[in-house]
Amino acid sequence: MNSLIATTDCTHSWSEPGPQRVAFTIDAWQGLTDGLIQCATCGQYAVVNLLDWGGRNLCFRIFSVALAGSSTASVFLRNMNSDYCDLSRHQAEANALLAATERPCRLILAGVPGLNVITSRPLVERKPEPTFWRESIPNGETWFPLFDFDCAPS
Repeated sequence: MNSLIATTDCTHSWSEPGPQRVAFTIDAWQGLTDGLIQCATCGQYAVVNLLDWGGRNLCFRIFSVALAGSSTASVFLRNMNSDYCDLSRHQAEANALLAATERPCRLILAGVPGLNVITSRPLVERKPEPTFWRESIPNGETWFPLFDFDCAPS
């Protein structure tokens, strides 16, 4: 059984401004693009996927946040941290993690490098299918207006 950690008593650290614990970087380009993060308060795992980026050196990023079950995250982390020689295994493990997550429930606006949340909001307008950024490279459909945030380089 793949149960989620009880989330009703925790607002989760990724809902508040500040640096986040990245448990595993699935992919990166000039900073995190896809990863597994963990709440600093309750230990809940979530998958973050890049939706949009902007600013100088693409340092501002909007991610969707999808809760991941603790057993799913544990198996993923164990498998990714074990030695293997199959070059396709990384992508297969990442796809399995993504398939096992819930639909995205939150958006975070963060600065990179690292993952420093600037602000966040519930995701109610549209719920994108969880996908990795290389399969859905930002193309100008911007999510920044949802945060009333100007990411133009200064």
